[in-house]
Amino acid sequence: MEEKKEDILKNLKRVKAISDGMSEFISKVNELKSGMSEINKRVNAKERKIKADAEERAKREKLEAERLAAEASVAEEVRKAVEESKSTLNPKEGSTRYIDKRSQYEEMKSSAYTFLFVGVLGILAMILIALDIIPLHMAAYMRVIMAIVMGGLFLFFLFIGVQSFRKMKGLSGEADSEETLTNEILTSFLDGHTAASIDASISDAGAMENEQLYFYRYEQIKRILSEDHPGLAEDYMEDLIEKIYTSLFPDMI
Repeated sequence: MEEKKEDILKNLKRVKAISDGMSEFISKVNELKSGMSEINKRVNAKERKIKADAEERAKREKLEAERLAAEASVAEEVRKAVEESKSTLNPKEGSTRYIDKRSQYEEMKSSAYTFLFVGVLGILAMILIALDIIPLHMAAYMRVIMAIVMGGLFLFFLFIGVQSFRKMKGLSGEADSEETLTNEILTSFLDGHTAASIDASISDAGAMENEQLYFYRYEQIKRILSEDHPGLAEDYMEDLIEKIYTSLFPDMI
């Protein structure tokens, strides 16, 4: 009987030991699960941060690309405006053909009105944009860049327009003087010389082809103009020669 009690006690102790071991095992498993959950949270937070950083970087790169594109576009517009203003204020620059003062005056007049109109209209548009009457959906810094650059461009247009009007006053008088001088020179030459007299001053003119004769006639007219009116500008003289030649030899043009 005593032996059975001892066996029962031993078995109970073994059961208790196994139960305590299972409890400890379960506790360690729970600790491991808690640790894995914490690791997963940290990993997920890290992934979210990496994703957010990538999205922010992509956004900044997109804004920078838009800014560079806008600056390049504005710079190109400014370059075109500067080139056009140069041709307006210096109409003979880059041209080998003579442009008479009257034509220069009319061209400058047209350009002056165009620059003033665009300048005033552009500044009014910038004011309306600044007051948000004309809404523009863009970043704040882009609005500032556009206001500075485009505002400067429109002010430059106004400056060119005003400068053109100032030059027009002097150019109008020059055009009147040039027209008077041109009429005097043409009248004097055509009254004193004829097609026959020009050809008579050329040796063997009758045996020449029209193409060859043209150059001899041209040189004779140029020689007479140089003697009668020394000091004429080369391009102005060439224009006079063409007008005289057309009047004397209309069938040869």
